[in-house]
Amino acid sequence: MTGWNIKNNMLNPDVIINSQPLGRKILELHPDSGHEHKNQKEKWFLMSNNETESDEIEEVYWKGNTVAVLSFDKHQNDFRLKNSFSVETEIKDVIYTDFHLDEKSSELSQCLCVLEKSCLNIFTEVGKLFIASLPFKVKKIWGISKGICAEREANSKDAEEEKGMPTLFSLAHPMEDFKPVVYHYLDNRKPMYFTDATQHIVFTSPKDSLIMTYDSVLGLHSVWKARKALEQDFPEVLSHQDSLPEFGMMNQSSQLGALKGGPGITGRFSMSPSVTTSNKRHSCPPIPIHLQQKGTPGASSSPMSRKGFSPAGHLHKGSPHHHLHANSHHHEAHESSYVSEINGSKRSHMNSLMMFRMSCADTRLEEEAEPLPPNLCLEQVWQEQTTTIRYGLKGKSVFCFMSTDFNGISYLGYLVKGLSKLKLLKIHYGKFEKATEIECMDAGPLQPLKMYVVMDLSQNLHLYTGKQKVMSVCLPQPLQGVELGTLNLNQFVNGGFNISCCNNSERSARLQIPPLCQSDLGKLFVAYFFDKVTKYTLFS
Repeated sequence: MTGWNIKNNMLNPDVIINSQPLGRKILELHPDSGHEHKNQKEKWFLMSNNETESDEIEEVYWKGNTVAVLSFDKHQNDFRLKNSFSVETEIKDVIYTDFHLDEKSSELSQCLCVLEKSCLNIFTEVGKLFIASLPFKVKKIWGISKGICAEREANSKDAEEEKGMPTLFSLAHPMEDFKPVVYHYLDNRKPMYFTDATQHIVFTSPKDSLIMTYDSVLGLHSVWKARKALEQDFPEVLSHQDSLPEFGMMNQSSQLGALKGGPGITGRFSMSPSVTTSNKRHSCPPIPIHLQQKGTPGASSSPMSRKGFSPAGHLHKGSPHHHLHANSHHHEAHESSYVSEINGSKRSHMNSLMMFRMSCADTRLEEEAEPLPPNLCLEQVWQEQTTTIRYGLKGKSVFCFMSTDFNGISYLGYLVKGLSKLKLLKIHYGKFEKATEIECMDAGPLQPLKMYVVMDLSQNLHLYTGKQKVMSVCLPQPLQGVELGTLNLNQFVNGGFNISCCNNSERSARLQIPPLCQSDLGKLFVAYFFDKVTKYTLFS
């Protein structure tokens, strides 16, 4: 039998179980799992509802062009396959996010978003499928409050031509257009489109309406408050067409015939080229907040709820089964670009990448453009202090998380593996205090326990709440020399720890309250720890 020994204020697990993702076994039995998929990279993440007493942990696993959603029961130590979806091309990213789909209700619908090279598949809880065409190459998608953010993949070859074009877009409804994101600072500067290709999102917290970015040139992290864009946040409308930049289209040779307006070169669709002038183009990169205002960055505004949007009708909606091949339906959704022939190659006049659109009923490009207002506005609320050393990509956070201590104070932690540091930001009354650094190799949250776990440079585990160290976890000797890659904490910390088959009597017999846990809070913590954590999974 397996259990925990508490000695000298340390948790000593008797046995550690090295578990594997459940989806790996499922996909081995999948009809499409051939030899060509064996070398493809697999990805997965775990989800658990911390706001309810649910005993289920959900695993989302994908490899190649197939994604599987499984549910694991912690009490029965058993799992079941909930859904399995197959799409036409290789999956680039998968996330869960909430959309406001029903105008008559304020309830949100949790949707599974599956990103392909040329389209975004959105599966709802009730079995509906939305397929959104991508008007540009998407690097990654992120969940936000009531929608998603999409990062445009910048092309280094066309960097000069694409300079000043938005790099960040939001989608508030599966049947709406991707709209450019605007940002501004707290000194009432005019809002600008998010056009800096050196800024990359590293973390989003839909519940807290926070987004963290990293500037690969300055080597600085920034935190932004995400809110609904107001009318005063709209940048100035630009109304000239000089020097329209051109963006290479994705491979659409098999889809051109499905475009409305006829084959190829004269159609006008629901999302058309915008119009800009070269002398008014918003191409200013975000300016460090400490260079604009003195003192500590101010408090962020409270989150603002966004209203639902009416479906536009230019995207396809279907109904998937447990196993679905989304193959031919998404071709007709590629109505989002104005396609023309230039030197024998298909090019798209995607000026400012859908900052504006024109009515799909029109047939001439010369007609007046209608502005496409942004949905999302980012306000910078914190930025790292500048240093004499710029670490570049080495200083970029690889994992971020939100955590709450025993007193209910929130913290934002971000792990910089290149520097072997966990940086912890205390959020006090909406203000971000100076970051606290902890030397470590890995870290991740234990949300139900209001703690987070840290793996130090010696590969020992420590439990923290806020800035306070609570207890250490001593790993068995055989694991001391194991490489960090096999101890990937952020893959299992949402589920906590696991010890196998430990009944209540044996667990109580081993339970000894250490000297530092004699307070009521300490007793409550230890009891809660043994009641909850011992049912979960350890390593994945």
